[in-house]
Amino acid sequence: MAEIKRENERVCRNNGNYTTNSTYQSNLNTLLRSLSSNGPTTGFSTTTQGSSPDQVGGLVLCCGNTDVNACASCLDNAVPDIIQLYDDCFLRYSNIRFFSSVDASPGFLMWNANNASDPRSLFATVYGLMGSLINETAGGPGMFTTGEVAVNGTGGGQKVYGLA
Repeated sequence: MAEIKRENERVCRNNGNYTTNSTYQSNLNTLLRSLSSNGPTTGFSTTTQGSSPDQVGGLVLCCGNTDVNACASCLDNAVPDIIQLYDDCFLRYSNIRFFSSVDASPGFLMWNANNASDPRSLFATVYGLMGSLINETAGGPGMFTTGEVAVNGTGGGQKVYGLA
């Protein structure tokens, strides 16, 4: 399978008043230390630090196909650079409570500039694969699943790979 190398995605929302040497900064530093030490051992961690208005909450997710050392290394790189989506982990924190709410942002899109000879068939193939992977992932112990399927009309020569 070909590996696509891409730049890490960064998001910094300017919706607060972050002040150096503040209570919020102290809470944030404590939170990031906690997440980066607990995340790799469990693969997923959420925590909060402090109280309003200086409370900060955070979440870390290690990709299911990543071992403990790779996740720890990923978090060691992500923490100093703030919130980032890396290949091996995802780190997020905010002064706004986000644990129990659906938030599809930030979204990151990647695409292939090549043309598909039968886009409808390709879409159906991808949709079917991802639907299967989502169902498997929801009940799986590692909370991730990978799969592949041949693209219709290519004689099995081309495949679509998925991870959920």
